[in-house]
Amino acid sequence: MVAYLVETGQVVDIAGEAFDEMTAKVVEVLKTQETITMAQVRDLLGSSRRYMQPFLEELDRRHVTMRRGDERLLRRG
Repeated sequence: MVAYLVETGQVVDIAGEAFDEMTAKVVEVLKTQETITMAQVRDLLGSSRRYMQPFLEELDRRHVTMRRGDERLLRRG
């Protein structure tokens, strides 16, 4: 089922190196400024809101970031 969803473009597999590179870019920005918005991440990574929302939610689940309203903060510790 997952393979079908990936094949049809309904789900995007961003595991491994690509995910790590995207995460590193977001973390780099958050080290220089307190917060980042979904729009800023979208522009930074050259993608769309459709893909950035689940990406940011995954960063929250992995305790890389935490959501505060419409912004994300770097989780420290």
